[in-house]
Amino acid sequence: ADIVLKKVRELRKQTAKNIEAELSKTASAADYGSLKKEDLLEVDNLASPDVMARIEDIALRIAKQVLEKNHYTFTVPSRASTNQHYIKSLDRIALGSASGTRTFASVSEVRKTTITARCMELIYNVLGKGIHITKRDLFYTDVKLFVKQADSDGVLDDISTMIGCTRSNLNVVASDKGLVVGRVQFTEDGDVIDCTRMGVGGKA
Repeated sequence: ADIVLKKVRELRKQTAKNIEAELSKTASAADYGSLKKEDLLEVDNLASPDVMARIEDIALRIAKQVLEKNHYTFTVPSRASTNQHYIKSLDRIALGSASGTRTFASVSEVRKTTITARCMELIYNVLGKGIHITKRDLFYTDVKLFVKQADSDGVLDDISTMIGCTRSNLNVVASDKGLVVGRVQFTEDGDVIDCTRMGVGGKA
């Protein structure tokens, strides 16, 4: 058992090094070809407090719009194919600087604007508690508003681009990757995983 555990730990360290090497491919080292760095949307791998701070900044801008008697509007980076660019030196797809607006005053956009605001509120609360939830969990938090899970799922990518972080930084995962039952706490890549915070039964 000790030999197997040793091998697993070695593989884990190697995987971590590979991930770190991949993340070290910074924008400054990239060859953008005909594009300029400022023409691309930069996304950072942010810690939860930083993501919360950016959500607060968006909330403050909305509050200011409302106090000025304007209908609040979100500026959402475009994820359309025409705004996606392949950066060969990074072997990645990057978003350009094109963006659109989502306003509460528009009849055609009011529902999606409301869903965006509600999802940001739920994500903020999740980050504040230091837990992870699934997309399904998020959907069932407000079924009457979301109606279909596709409606809440689609907004998550918009929110991550608005904030300028990766989607995983929102602490919303695609689905359960396993099951742990009991009062279990462990550390993974510097994150403290507390299974008891995911429900009375202590499962996640």
